This record gives sequence, structure tokens and C-alpha cells, in this order.
Amino acid sequence: MEEKEFVHDPRYKTRGIYHHFEGESYLLIDTAINNDTGEREVVYLALYDDLQLHVRSYEKFFEELDPVKYPNAKQKHRFELLDVSDFDYNVFKKQPSHKYQYVGLLFND
Repeated sequence: MEEKEFVHDPRYKTRGIYHHFEGESYLLIDTAINNDTGEREVVYLALYDDLQLHVRSYEKFFEELDPVKYPNAKQKHRFELLDVSDFDYNVFKKQPSHKYQYVGLLFND
């Protein structure tokens, strides 16, 4: 399958901690190509509960929210980059140690 042309939106870093409009925080690990569709996707880690990995289309991850559908949203986009100084790193306490490897990605660009 031929890979679709990808243009990175300069408003967004590839890695960082992002806040979801519904309240939780996620670590954006990297982007990847879906081998079946050729679409660019985002690989990210939930920074709560058991730190599950997730994948979502790049367009959906960074999409602007529909104010009619989400009238009470306090941010413009589905996910927005957080200042890491605002993040509570206590979330990593009592988590499986192999999940800590992802935290280093924040500081190794």
C-alpha cells in the first residue's frame, strides 16, 4: 500500500503530555503509519489507571472540537499540549516498572 503524504502540523510537538478535553492526561509517544490504510496515527499512553497504550488517527487526535456537540468543553482541540511543569508525576507511583520507559521519551527528542 502506498503511504499517503503527511504534513506535520507545526502547532504540535511529536512528543509531550497532552490534556484530553474530558479531563485525563496522555503521553504522546510518537506517530506511526497504519500498514492497512496508509493513514498517519498517533501512539499515546494513558497517564492514569494502568497506563494503557492507545492509537488514534492523527486527524482525530488533533481535531478541533465541535462547539455544538461539546458546548461545555474548556479547550479548542480534542487533545492539547500541557506544560510539563503543570503535570503531576505522582501518577507513575505504583505502576509496573516497564511503563516508566515511556517517561524518558519526554526528555529525549
